[in-house]
Amino acid sequence: TDATYMLTAVFRVFDPSIEKHLPEVYLIATGQILTFLFAIAWTLTWFYNPEIVRSNPLKDRIGYNNVCVGFDSP
Repeated sequence: TDATYMLTAVFRVFDPSIEKHLPEVYLIATGQILTFLFAIAWTLTWFYNPEIVRSNPLKDRIGYNNVCVGFDSP
């Protein structure tokens, strides 16, 4: 199905048995890797530096956190 095709794009890109890939597969895989990266960054930030999630200059200025807060914390 289409959902399974989209969810397994990352694995298909590295499958040596597939000789040619459609460009859309690389686009889907890039989105999946970026989403995974955001999830890992925010999880690590939440566990190791939760205070930066609760209070930071960006949140103080505009009222909410941005995706970058998970990446920019020390």
